[in-house]
Amino acid sequence: NPGEATQSAQAASKALLKSEALLKYAQSIAHLGNWEYNYKSRTFWFSEELFNIFGLKFKEHNCSLVVFQSLVPDFDQLQARMAKVLKKRRFLDIEFMARRQSDNCDIYLHARAELTRNERGQASKLTGVVQDITDRKTIETERRELRERLARSKKMEALGLLAGGVAHDLNNVMLGIVSYPEFLLSRMKADDPLYEPLKKISESGQKAAATVEDLLTLARRGVTTTEVLDFNAVVKEYLQSPEFMKLKSIHTGVQFFSKLESTLLNLRGSALHLKKTVMNLVSNA
Repeated sequence: NPGEATQSAQAASKALLKSEALLKYAQSIAHLGNWEYNYKSRTFWFSEELFNIFGLKFKEHNCSLVVFQSLVPDFDQLQARMAKVLKKRRFLDIEFMARRQSDNCDIYLHARAELTRNERGQASKLTGVVQDITDRKTIETERRELRERLARSKKMEALGLLAGGVAHDLNNVMLGIVSYPEFLLSRMKADDPLYEPLKKISESGQKAAATVEDLLTLARRGVTTTEVLDFNAVVKEYLQSPEFMKLKSIHTGVQFFSKLESTLLNLRGSALHLKKTVMNLVSNA
């Protein structure tokens, strides 16, 4: 019956269109496109979704090898990898990077394909699918960076524990170096020939104690000692220190001037660390 045949053909056509629409929608959701490469004509056939993945305008006709080559920065390397795999087996499963033409952004793709050979055993076509895995790669990169940051954090924690242990041991050693010169100076007149050498020993001990305090700070155990002080006095003390005198002797062509604010207010801080800061600023300048 011609009428029934026509209705059957229309129903089959309608079902095919619906099936194609569902397939197109599914590929769009999965960012998955299918393709085929013809070895004889050296041309690619791309599905519409694959055109979207590569940022190309959809065309019904084939894409030349030159077009695909322009989309893959490391095309020669990719081609060599593919040839090496297909020489051993019919199946291809690789990941590679491409450049989306619409916005010139790098994208990561996962390709799977199967090789078809003719009756003479020669490669005739390569049929497969490509999925955009850029989002997955981005997440993997972020996870890797987080793992690296965690590893660095643990390393710094271990370093802090080590620094804390060393600092506490040094504190015990520094106790005598700092306290005994202060004790002797308190019982000695300023004109005593040993007064200045002992004073230098005391100052050096205090600097070493400040370094130990830095180690404790690194270990997150120490608390910086602060006091109310006159910053002008800190600067003057540095300008009379052996470090400054040595600096002047090295840079003989440089003149040093100081202009201190007479109405400067007091501040709370670590005199040793502030003096070290002034020393570094002058030395660097």
